[in-house]
Amino acid sequence: MSPQKKLSNLKWSLIRRGMSKLDALRAAKMVVRKAAGKAPCLLCLLPLTLLSVSADHVVPLSRGGANTPANIWPVHKRCNMAKGDMRSEEFLGLVAYTKANMPHYLPNLIARLIASGWRYRG
Repeated sequence: MSPQKKLSNLKWSLIRRGMSKLDALRAAKMVVRKAAGKAPCLLCLLPLTLLSVSADHVVPLSRGGANTPANIWPVHKRCNMAKGDMRSEEFLGLVAYTKANMPHYLPNLIARLIASGWRYRG
């Protein structure tokens, strides 16, 4: 996928969620720029690519987060799906707890969360 196509897809996705056109363009440009520069995913720390990048709300809209560029960061699609409507610190806490107490389970954590359709209901 070309950077221009990815930029357009992300921008229109954010506009459909209620973000202004200018803010959506700014947020999408930041996400694509970080992916093209091989910045790490902020949830799993693996490098991002244009094919794997997704725009994630730090504080989800369903939990009162703002639909602004300051509340959006680039993560892998898979990490974003596993995070669901958790706040980023809640998701990272879950991963840290699993890593400390059940390290054998950590490789399957994201796959199991996605497969089950689990969402945090705190």
